[in-house]
Amino acid sequence: MDRTEQIFTLIKPLSRNRFEYSLGLIEKYIEKFGNEIVAEIVSAFRNAFIQAANLQDSGKKGAMRYLILSHLYSSIWTGGYSVKLDIFDQHLYADPYEIDIYLTFNWLHSFLAEDMTYFRKNLITHISHLKEYELEQIQYRYGYYYHAVALKLISEIMPALLQLSEFGKLNVASEFEVLFGGYMDKATVIWPKTEGDNEVFSSRRG
Repeated sequence: MDRTEQIFTLIKPLSRNRFEYSLGLIEKYIEKFGNEIVAEIVSAFRNAFIQAANLQDSGKKGAMRYLILSHLYSSIWTGGYSVKLDIFDQHLYADPYEIDIYLTFNWLHSFLAEDMTYFRKNLITHISHLKEYELEQIQYRYGYYYHAVALKLISEIMPALLQLSEFGKLNVASEFEVLFGGYMDKATVIWPKTEGDNEVFSSRRG
């Protein structure tokens, strides 16, 4: 077994158990600060809808076909957690007019940072001279647990977000979908709701 394989063999059971613990803390945090978190989400979506409506009014954007929520891998390396909001017409990523709105869940990163400290302490008893890039590989993979938290949080209030008056002012295509995933990467349809996951991008684009 090579070194990388050894690390991920060790981290697999640790990551499941650790996230179960952290998820309990995250849920308590959301219970305590839920109103503030929802208000921030609503504000970001309002601003995105307003920007899109202005572009439609000026003839720069067609009917809203995709609302894409992209978790940004880069944000977890800089002490934060960000989701980019994009609204596209039928041209998808070829639509030249992007919506410059970011939803920040920096509070979520504090739990991730604690988890990484926990992994480091446990791994150094088994792996000598643990390297920084190896910890980054762990964080990249483990980060998917946190993407799932953001996905669930947004999905639960999506029906209310689509009832905002600002959304009602948009020209929306009949095939309108809301997607969540990596930027220009795999994404899951979260609206309209369907049975199970529905991946629409199966390989990286760009």
